[in-house]
Amino acid sequence: MTRHSKNNTDGAVFTYHEKKEAGFGSKSQRVGADSVREFDCCCLSLQPCRDPMVSPDGYLFDKEYIYQNLLKQKKKIKALTKEWEEQEARAQADNEDKREKQREHDVEEFSRLETGSRSRMKQGEDGPRTTGVTSHGLDVTNKLQFNFWLPTNTPDAGSQRIRKPDPKTKNPISKKPLRVKELVAVKFTPVSNKANRTTEEEKKFGRYMCPVCSRTLTNSVKSGVIRTSGTVICSECIARFVEKEKIDPISGKPLDFKKDIIFLKSGGTAYAASKGDEKKVAEKYMPAMRV
Repeated sequence: MTRHSKNNTDGAVFTYHEKKEAGFGSKSQRVGADSVREFDCCCLSLQPCRDPMVSPDGYLFDKEYIYQNLLKQKKKIKALTKEWEEQEARAQADNEDKREKQREHDVEEFSRLETGSRSRMKQGEDGPRTTGVTSHGLDVTNKLQFNFWLPTNTPDAGSQRIRKPDPKTKNPISKKPLRVKELVAVKFTPVSNKANRTTEEEKKFGRYMCPVCSRTLTNSVKSGVIRTSGTVICSECIARFVEKEKIDPISGKPLDFKKDIIFLKSGGTAYAASKGDEKKVAEKYMPAMRV
């Protein structure tokens, strides 16, 4: 082994390689094709949807999972609302007690000033107590203030105040308000020659197609949902029939491009230049080191 290989970390400068090998600082890495979600998979379970439903902003969910998520949110909101109401009731009661005590104190002070009475010392009391103060300005008579280890002298953080919870359920991905009635049932058109395909072949070549042009739908093909019927068609058919001619290519009914089309969010491909809707870089935050 050469001398340089033995002493490659004894330089005066902390190099980039040494800093990277030390394990400090945030690390990022591009995800591969296996980590990219397919366009027809649920955003919660990451599995192909059995009963697909899409949100108004284009996120695809399985009906079972999105219903469970929204129900869980409602229960949490209900519990937080109850805690917040109890907190407000306690705060109101405390304020009433403080006002009542202040009112009684004001009445007693007014009566004392009106009658000119002064508080008399109790029998057996030898006048005001003298406080022993050292040259450092510390009161040595109150020894409890030095006993910091006693439970009574430990600092109290107090109860954390609960904010009023938002009564609206939200999309678990985009965090925008979402209600059950805003979800639209999605109808995919299976590929015609799907009978003899295996699961791996379906994932590679696609499970669904556009019912208008029979184009196979994949992550590289942008697709949208017709809100009125739930049918999924490719973006080229949307631009040709819906945007230009303003009709449904399946039923022939009039459509509004801005209101009746929901574009599906796709993970895109594994290529760096692909315009996917999901981030292709995974980040891991590590402790930072000051050099």
